[in-house]
Amino acid sequence: RAVPTGSWQPSAPPGGGITVLASDPAFQTFFAGTWVGNVGGVWKSTDAGSSWTHIIRSQDIFTFPMSDFWVASGGQTVYALGGPTFFKSTDGGENWSEVTIFTGNVNTDPEAMAVDPLSNGSTIYVSATGRGLYKSSDGGQTWCLLPSSPVISPGTLSGSLHNPLALDPVHAGTILYGTDHGLYISKDGGSTWSVGITLSFSSSGVTYADPWVESIAFDPIAQDAIFALASEPGLDVSDLFESTDGGSSWTYLTNDLDAFRVIPDPNVATTLWLSGFSNHAVYKSTDGGHTFLPSDSGMRPLNGPTPPNGFQAGWNGTILPLSGSS
Repeated sequence: RAVPTGSWQPSAPPGGGITVLASDPAFQTFFAGTWVGNVGGVWKSTDAGSSWTHIIRSQDIFTFPMSDFWVASGGQTVYALGGPTFFKSTDGGENWSEVTIFTGNVNTDPEAMAVDPLSNGSTIYVSATGRGLYKSSDGGQTWCLLPSSPVISPGTLSGSLHNPLALDPVHAGTILYGTDHGLYISKDGGSTWSVGITLSFSSSGVTYADPWVESIAFDPIAQDAIFALASEPGLDVSDLFESTDGGSSWTYLTNDLDAFRVIPDPNVATTLWLSGFSNHAVYKSTDGGHTFLPSDSGMRPLNGPTPPNGFQAGWNGTILPLSGSS
């Protein structure tokens, strides 16, 4: 796909605010989760978002807002996460099977799902606020709680975002897990976690002993590079850091960002995108994250009037630049 130019245009399913958006790696098919009036929905587009079809067939999937998707290349195998339930389709969303990952008091904070890119879709991790990290090694049929995994506290900024969980695309079994008490790393598939020590971001005089980690992303071009957004608890702004040694040490890039998610561009080196919190919906950097400028021409302000055609901005604000899954 060519890099888009000009301003943004509204394009969304009519089923309410979008909670999560995903595409297959070939960027042919989109899936979107919506939530309005305590009713959820799953939508599919095969024309880059110009039109959408309500494709869900399971009533249970309406119970919770979708918190994450994963779409395999070709768009036929789809994983969806809603509340405590894992949904799976192998026919492009026409039919779904479902497995309850955990029972008991269900925390409605969004959970994160990450699929090991080296496992052909068989190894899946799901984080649940107040509980820890769950793992499936058989494509979602069975699940177990990793007993030593860190726990994100409900109601925190890390717990309110669905994406502080990332898997190394090169080294199998390496997991980065951002929490409200720092960043944790496992190099053995979740069995052990950095001896339970909270990692500190320290460079250029910036030291966080106990940061909220809001976003983690591996660079799809320079795969040894990792970006992380973190902040002191309670702050509305974030600082951006980069690691080139698997997360052992971090370099400070820039501070006081109006952002809660970082997305490296999959085709253009040194280009990063941010999902904005308050002032702008999208920011763009072309110098590897040292400076950012607003890049949301045509989008309504996050607190502005509702645009035409019934478009509504969702709470997640997911950006999918050119290719890749959620």
